[in-house]
Amino acid sequence: ACVALAISDAGLPAPLQLAFVLVAGCAVARGMGTVARRTALLPELDALLPLSPARVRANRMLMPAAALALWMAALTSVLALLGAGGPLLPVLGALAGVGMGAGTLRGATRPAADWTLPPVDTPMGPVPRTQLASLMRGLDATVLSLLPTGLALYLGQALPVLLLAQAVVSGAAVLL
Repeated sequence: ACVALAISDAGLPAPLQLAFVLVAGCAVARGMGTVARRTALLPELDALLPLSPARVRANRMLMPAAALALWMAALTSVLALLGAGGPLLPVLGALAGVGMGAGTLRGATRPAADWTLPPVDTPMGPVPRTQLASLMRGLDATVLSLLPTGLALYLGQALPVLLLAQAVVSGAAVLL
């Protein structure tokens, strides 16, 4: 609620408000992925379960997705009560939470960074491309899942087309 009150101040520019939501969302998503990250270290344990790998992955995603859907619904409900996005905003937030939960699992199951490959030379200096790609996995789905909700906050109203876009983006994140 503190984040919601801080970003609902009309004196803050909209991009700064959206940055607050993005940083808070990514921080909470990282915290929700602790169990998935720890179990991803020993994939042999998942092989002992009498379930297919797809069902094990779905079970690993259930807790982060449910917790993040609840958290985002609570955050966007407070924002909607403060007049930031209308009555559809909590639904957008809950759907975004499901996509964020999928991004959490995607980040937990990322492969280890390959530090043997050399960085790519650019005019701005060397860039470790393959290492960055490995480190950004999961964060990409989390940020993409927040885009329709962020757009609704930026516009000041949650349109039905944004609800459809949020459902498609979150569904795509779950299927990744």
